[in-house]
Amino acid sequence: MPRHISLTDEQLSYLRDNINDCTFTHLARHIGVCVDTLKRILARHNIKQFDGAKYVPKFKPATWNRPCMKCKSTATRPKWQYICNSCKERNHDDYGFNI
Repeated sequence: MPRHISLTDEQLSYLRDNINDCTFTHLARHIGVCVDTLKRILARHNIKQFDGAKYVPKFKPATWNRPCMKCKSTATRPKWQYICNSCKERNHDDYGFNI
């Protein structure tokens, strides 16, 4: 598991102020991380966007509490998923296939 990098407000302001003036290598050395980690940090804090899936922040899908169509559970699940996970697993176990 990678270590979590926490930046101070001064470090973030330094990155915002110097993103156009310094190279990524210089900025990474100043922060104390590698260039790939620096690019992930810049993308996560919306300082600079990069093409490619490598630096894209994690996507959090929209959720809802709509009742399950089978058991009427209102547990949070991804939006547009009409049947809860436990009912899907139960259906898979009963019939040998997923819905």
